[in-house]
Amino acid sequence: MSARLASGDGIRTVRGDLVSLRHAWRVGMERGLIPVGALPNLPLRINEKSYVYNHRTPTPKEVARVVAKLPPESALMVQFLAATGARVGELISLRRDQIDVKKGVIRLDGKTGPRDFPLTDGLIKLLGDRMDHSDKPLVHLGVVDAKRCLREHIQIACRQADVAPFSPHGLRRMAVDRMARAGVEPAVAASITGHDPVVMLKHYRVVTDHDLRSAARSADLGLTLRLAQSLIRQSQESTP
Repeated sequence: MSARLASGDGIRTVRGDLVSLRHAWRVGMERGLIPVGALPNLPLRINEKSYVYNHRTPTPKEVARVVAKLPPESALMVQFLAATGARVGELISLRRDQIDVKKGVIRLDGKTGPRDFPLTDGLIKLLGDRMDHSDKPLVHLGVVDAKRCLREHIQIACRQADVAPFSPHGLRRMAVDRMARAGVEPAVAASITGHDPVVMLKHYRVVTDHDLRSAARSADLGLTLRLAQSLIRQSQESTP
């Protein structure tokens, strides 16, 4: 578990895998595939000193400032993640022949299965001659742990740009939040990012104080108060 967290996997992802493991273990015992006994106790303990999860969602302007401070390859990766909402692992494993210019899609292989992302004009300009249909990786940082390398590059660039630090996954949350604010249907947005719609809305949507106030105004939640107060005044006025 420590290795998974250190490699950049999310806490919820690791915890979900543990839940699945316990379920599989229980089914195995029921079917006689595993000796009956107590389930292994695998609590997810996190050393807060060595691992701090960054839930911050950056703004597009902040990302642009950070991109300007990044090395070229990391800058391209950050722009791709921001434009697609892809997982960093999906980008690292992406080959150039998974970009179909004729169909206008990028085939991403995610943990929920493969999905197609529309190849926009902005992405075409960003990727340029990398769209050569070869089986080469689309991006290459030249290190074994590309996830950690990108994360460290972003942290350094954040300090240089005077931007509050965010993780590569924060770019995914930013993409989800922008689609939600643009009125994209949750099911459509989830298909684009490879999310379960419920998980996407629960964990990725950023709700601000302004959102809460706007929702209350839009739904006219004060209607009951006004009606009740009006009836109270009428009752008081009619009482001799």
